[in-house]
Amino acid sequence: MVNNTTGQGGNFHNIEDIWVYVNGQLVGTYEAPFTVPVLPSGEQQLTLEAGVKESGQSSFHVIYPFMTSYRSDTLLPPGDTLNINPVFNYTDTEVPFFEDFEDLGTGFEITTASDTTLNTVNDSNCLDGQCGYFANDISRPNFDCRTADVFPLPKDAKIFAEVSYKCTQEFTVGVFAKEYTGEGFSDVRYPILTLFDSPEWNKVYINLTDIVAETTNATEYRLFISAQPMENNEDFVAGEVYLDNIKILHY
Repeated sequence: MVNNTTGQGGNFHNIEDIWVYVNGQLVGTYEAPFTVPVLPSGEQQLTLEAGVKESGQSSFHVIYPFMTSYRSDTLLPPGDTLNINPVFNYTDTEVPFFEDFEDLGTGFEITTASDTTLNTVNDSNCLDGQCGYFANDISRPNFDCRTADVFPLPKDAKIFAEVSYKCTQEFTVGVFAKEYTGEGFSDVRYPILTLFDSPEWNKVYINLTDIVAETTNATEYRLFISAQPMENNEDFVAGEVYLDNIKILHY
C-alpha cells in the first residue's frame, strides 16, 4: 500500500515487486503477494523496498527511488509464517509539476499541432474524483498538449514522471527541452514512451533521468502528451484516453 499525503494524488499505485532484506542482506525480489522462505529466526531486522517496472518495461525492475523503505525489527517464528502488509510513503522530494484535474483549470495547454482538446470529466470512468480526458476520431485525429509552465530539472539527479491512465488507443509521453541553439532558445521535442491500450486503470513510472542529462544545452523542460493518427486513415479507429495524477519528481 502507498500512503499519499494531501497534494500527492490518490493511493493508486503500480508497485509490483518487493525487495526483501534481512539484517541488511538481500533475500530476493518477489512479485506481490508472495511467500518468502527466510532461514533466520528470532529477532531480525526486516527491510522491504518498493519496486516498479521502469518506464513500464517488464525487463527493467527497479527499486523506486521516491518511496521510503519499510523497516521493522521483527520476531521471525521458526517453521511458521508471518504476515506483513507494508505501507510505503513518498520521500521528501521535489515535485515541480503535479496535476490531478481537481481544479477548474489544468496545468496543461493544447499546442498548435492539436485539433482536439483536453477536458476535465467526472464520471464512472474516472479513477479518483475528476480526471483528464481526450478522444481522437477521423475528424479530430491529432492530440497534443504540454505543461503550460516550464520547469528546471537537475542534470545529476534521479527524475521520474508518473502517469495514471486508462485508454483504448496508444499515446506518447515525452518532454520538450528548451535548448539553446546559438541564436536563441527553442523547444525540442523528445518522445520517451508510447503507452498502449489499457481497459483498466494503470500507472507507469517513466525515467526521465537520461534524457535530461543528455540534453546539455537545455535549461528548462515541459512534459507533453500526444496521440497521432494511424498511417492509413481508412483504418483509423476512434479512441479515448483518461489521465490522472500526473507528476514529475526529482531529488
